[in-house]
Amino acid sequence: MRGERNTEHFRKQAALVWERLRRDVPAYAAVLLLFLGTLPGCGLPQDAGTSGPVAALSPADGTGKSQTVYGDQAESLIESKAGNTKDLRQTVPEGEMDTDLGQDRAVPVPDRISFTDVKGQTYTFSVNPAIARHEYDLQAFVRDEDRLSYVGDTGFCSRLGLDVSHYHGTIDWGKVKEDGFSFAFIRLGCRGYGEAGEIRLDREFKNNMENALAAGLDVGVYFFSQAVNEEEAVEEAAFVLENLEGYQLQLPVVFDPERIDWDEARTDCVSGRQFTENAEAFCSMVEEAGFAPMLYCNLYWQAFELDLERLSRIPIWYADYEKLPQTPYRFAFWQYTNEGSVDGITGPVDLNIQLIPAAPPAYMPPGSMRNEMPCP
Repeated sequence: MRGERNTEHFRKQAALVWERLRRDVPAYAAVLLLFLGTLPGCGLPQDAGTSGPVAALSPADGTGKSQTVYGDQAESLIESKAGNTKDLRQTVPEGEMDTDLGQDRAVPVPDRISFTDVKGQTYTFSVNPAIARHEYDLQAFVRDEDRLSYVGDTGFCSRLGLDVSHYHGTIDWGKVKEDGFSFAFIRLGCRGYGEAGEIRLDREFKNNMENALAAGLDVGVYFFSQAVNEEEAVEEAAFVLENLEGYQLQLPVVFDPERIDWDEARTDCVSGRQFTENAEAFCSMVEEAGFAPMLYCNLYWQAFELDLERLSRIPIWYADYEKLPQTPYRFAFWQYTNEGSVDGITGPVDLNIQLIPAAPPAYMPPGSMRNEMPCP
């Protein structure tokens, strides 16, 4: 009886410690949970049809929601958290990580992540361990109304920018510069989403390019794509290159493929595999012409549309209007709101932050990272 009372007392004390660890130190809580499972009468939950230990993992995406895993997956998780930290390192192809910075900055990421899109719809997907993870400290993102900064992390510095098209009318770029913005992505053109798929130059492209450059902003361009195959993607790239003659860009040429959800569109039946082929064709042609390519996408496209392994050499301009970026994958720019207010522009504006490594990464894909300068 005394032995049973001692076991019960110890179980209660261990359970109390577990609660504290679960709240405050989720990286080690799984180890204690496995230990508790060996004590008599603990009654730890088992998933229907499964056996073995249970582990709770708090994701590093700022949601505060825990993921529960069972059996062999829990054993693997517990082993890694108990000391095999190399399994929690960011996984990238050999030679593509800065060994001085990336290895020390690796952040644990759950095997599966839930995220919310711009319409409030929630999705869950499996994280691809073959895709390079970002190395940003989410607590370093600081908001002041619609302005975003990245502070307290010596690994990166940041600067603000915006993206515009003819929908913003005539822009006073001098006021934009004085309002604290350092760069701009300017829409060069688009392909119509109707059956004809006509390619058009943005009506304000030339004015925006000349005036933004004159005001001292660094400039890149983007093309809104509705290509249905590689041939059309190459046609779009050729149109972009033709209209860039005479301009010196400081930022990439961005391929912006999107689905049309408010109307029937020529891309309705285009598969994710085909979108990947289109992106590869467009970016390869841009790169061959001597420009740095970039791909615009949100987490839904990363999770369910694009083959990021195939496109791994192309930097990402990531779109996400949640408080923190939900993607686990590497990105260079974050479009963090579409409701910004900027002096010199009438109406809401898309605002962006660029994350610049304090030192150039050891591996730089040809033509793809030339916009990333060391921090001042």
